[in-house]
Amino acid sequence: GGAEAGGEVEYLCAGPRERIAYHPKAVKAAIVTSGGLCPGMNNLIREIYTMLRTYGCDEVYGVRFGFRGFYKNDFPPIRLTDDFVDQVHHKGGSVLGASRHVTDTLATADAIERGGFTHIYFIGSDLAQVIASKLLVEIRRRKLKVALCGIPKTVDNDLAIVDKSFGGETAVENAIKAVKSARVEAKSAINGIGLVKLMGRRSGFLAMHTVLATHDVDFCLIPEAPLNLDGPNGLPRAIYRKVLAQGHCVIVVSEGVARTVVKDPSTLPRDHSNRVVYPDIGPLLKEKILEFFSAEEIECNLKYIDPTYMIRACPPNSEDALACTVLGQSAVHGAMAGYSGFITGFVNGKVAFIPVEDLVEQRRKQVDIRSRTWLRVLASTRQESLVL
Repeated sequence: GGAEAGGEVEYLCAGPRERIAYHPKAVKAAIVTSGGLCPGMNNLIREIYTMLRTYGCDEVYGVRFGFRGFYKNDFPPIRLTDDFVDQVHHKGGSVLGASRHVTDTLATADAIERGGFTHIYFIGSDLAQVIASKLLVEIRRRKLKVALCGIPKTVDNDLAIVDKSFGGETAVENAIKAVKSARVEAKSAINGIGLVKLMGRRSGFLAMHTVLATHDVDFCLIPEAPLNLDGPNGLPRAIYRKVLAQGHCVIVVSEGVARTVVKDPSTLPRDHSNRVVYPDIGPLLKEKILEFFSAEEIECNLKYIDPTYMIRACPPNSEDALACTVLGQSAVHGAMAGYSGFITGFVNGKVAFIPVEDLVEQRRKQVDIRSRTWLRVLASTRQESLVL
């Protein structure tokens, strides 16, 4: 982990070093994109490739569809070239493909050893970091001279330790468009309601920042804030009162709010990465709201917008593109200096090398509903308390 100094953890500042640990011509690098899509993934692929070429490295490969691309014969790694990466930063998604599938650590290590790879650069979410931490143990056990380093991603912007993750600002920028559309729809109908679902499995940062940037929202629902769907303080009745008062209502909800309304998660199915599949909170809320208005015999025109895949597939804005440039180049500087088992991230405004184990061990950040930022949200929405 990071070094302790006076009770605080310190991390190495990222950047080029005076001496390098690898001869550039001996480097055989692989770039992996894992997890869901996020604005900026292609920028990072290009930055890592370009910086490796700047050091004089010739062999750079792209591993397709996540870590399993190392050992799945259906998706062999592809040799990256100047022409291949030239314009990829203008595109959304990942030109290498991404996957959330659980990875066979031993098979991945076998493929890395067999293929003679010396640098592994991974771009991924929390699952990728868990995979990388297990892979790091195996690489060390085999005493392979492999630098394993990565850039963490999440549009939820809730990673521990780091100030922010790439793609987060682009996500807010595009989520705002969905909220504006919802407001137009709501104000153009009799008793109009606009319901927008945003990403945020465990935290409400994206929803919170979107609401603060628009000031067009009447209810902001996040996983950290208690929510009641029934009774006099329930959400449907609060929406009903808002509609009667002003003729329309706009609601933004984080997908993770589903966690707060499910009483027993153990009964729910799991996906191929072994994560619990919660019910889709958007359609669930839509049904609850419509049922309530129907029972009250009041006309209601509800428009539901889910911009998730539109946001994920966007190319990054200028701020996130700049972050990708710095993070991608820093990862290469660290690997060439001989560091391994780290991720690059912004810490207190500086780019640092952070041990991947530190990121895996710490819980992801959550919105503090006693913070001034959340109080600003409540001041903007003027939403009622939705607690029993």
